[in-house]
Amino acid sequence: MPSFCKRTIQLALWLIGLLGTAALLLLAFAMLTEYRPAPYETIYPDPGASCDTLSNSTHQSLFPTHTHTTAISADSTAHESTFSTFLSPDSSTTSPVNPDTLTLLTWNIGYAGLGAEMDFFYDGGTRMRTSYAHTKDNLHGIIHTIDSLDADIILLQEVDTTSRRTYRINELDTLRHHFPEYYIYFAANYHVRYVPLPLTNPTGRVTAGLVIMSRLKPEKVLRVGYEAQLGWPIRLFELKRCFMAASYQLPNGRPLVVVNTHNSAYGKGDIRTAQTKELARYLQGCQSAGYSSVTGGDWNQYPPGYTPTTAELSDPDFQPMPVADTLFDRSWQWASDLTTPSLRYLNQPYDSTVSTQTITDFFLLSPGIELLSVHTEPLSFANSDHNPVAIRIVVH
Repeated sequence: MPSFCKRTIQLALWLIGLLGTAALLLLAFAMLTEYRPAPYETIYPDPGASCDTLSNSTHQSLFPTHTHTTAISADSTAHESTFSTFLSPDSSTTSPVNPDTLTLLTWNIGYAGLGAEMDFFYDGGTRMRTSYAHTKDNLHGIIHTIDSLDADIILLQEVDTTSRRTYRINELDTLRHHFPEYYIYFAANYHVRYVPLPLTNPTGRVTAGLVIMSRLKPEKVLRVGYEAQLGWPIRLFELKRCFMAASYQLPNGRPLVVVNTHNSAYGKGDIRTAQTKELARYLQGCQSAGYSSVTGGDWNQYPPGYTPTTAELSDPDFQPMPVADTLFDRSWQWASDLTTPSLRYLNQPYDSTVSTQTITDFFLLSPGIELLSVHTEPLSFANSDHNPVAIRIVVH
């Protein structure tokens, strides 16, 4: 064999070995730094800022700024029964006066990085992040929309704190700065030191999660992890799915649970169904304990009564599936706006004439909750790949 061929083969083997070693080192690093939340964690509001925060000194508050000093931490009783942990009132945080008619908002804000200008590599596009200027503009637009919709309780998904994809802007602290009249709680569901994809421009560090913003002071807020997750090794670089649950005591004597969920988008459909079963067990346990409940979020499933198009179901990168409504009897009510899409597909920038759209954002109401209205705000996906959905309810 000519020496040139030998050197070429040796070089190729050396490169393969180098890449293999790098891959093994990355896998080992991911395993050592894997985010392993407890099954149940008590969440506390924490106004302390870190990293960059987009502020607006002209923002005016209607209520005094809250000055809580405790941070997010795991409950020492995290491995106890869900209901014994959750349904234990903390008299030091009980709100003295709460209304029984409430407006709630759910919105996956797409970490302010998935505005109308974006496609996304996981969903058939090519890009990992938008520009810094677009990220700032999207975040300001999200803040403006939240302010204008004026909900009592706000459920947000995909809120970044220290992520390369959002230029390390701390969106949680930005929310706290602009909305001091709300108690704000954060539960991480995506905490990875280094995401190596896409190879040409890796996502890098991601820390993101769910947020509950509430004008009413909860008794307690929990992060509850879903047992059904993506398998190894994919789970090392993906979200650890969970839901948040906040408990309230209303002045009419009714206890209320508000849940914020963000179910799996990828993987086989049985993961999404399994997560819905877990959520159903939790909510039915709350019902047995005397609590009414309202659950909202990004289900990555479509609601009862909605018929998806062929385009929605045939996309190679994301296929919504029907939510498992048979897990709940007819005394439970699904609240969705079937007239307005809440999600656009990210295989290309938004184009109202050709972009595939669907509905994955909605609410579930337990017995004892009266639905007055439900409405999806038609924002043309200007600042996120989701549109916000608002409901007005009465708790009987």
